[in-house]
Amino acid sequence: MRIREVVLAENILADPEGRLTFYSLVMDGLRVPAFPGRLRRLAAMVVFDSPLPFRARAAIFAPDGTLLADAGGEIPAGTFRWIALFRDVPLPVPGRYRLTVYAGGETVREIELPVEEEK
Repeated sequence: MRIREVVLAENILADPEGRLTFYSLVMDGLRVPAFPGRLRRLAAMVVFDSPLPFRARAAIFAPDGTLLADAGGEIPAGTFRWIALFRDVPLPVPGRYRLTVYAGGETVREIELPVEEEK
């Protein structure tokens, strides 16, 4: 199993033909008006290549390592685009949050998510 790519956005929608539309790409972190804050929506598209089916999971962790939210799904064999959706994730403090992607229980990708207050 390998990850081909991960894309983060505020939301990701698919049309009937399977084309994806990404809203508000997350390129260099997140900003909130004040702390404690709340992440209303975050979508993570993960493209997997795998010879066998497996269970995937994505989780968001606070700077202190506290689990804040997670999502999971069954991934079929072959190339597959999986979208993990998160809603109303608490952001207690500014700092370096982490999105971790798991495949079959093993960590396969970690993405740092800096979160700061808007200026």
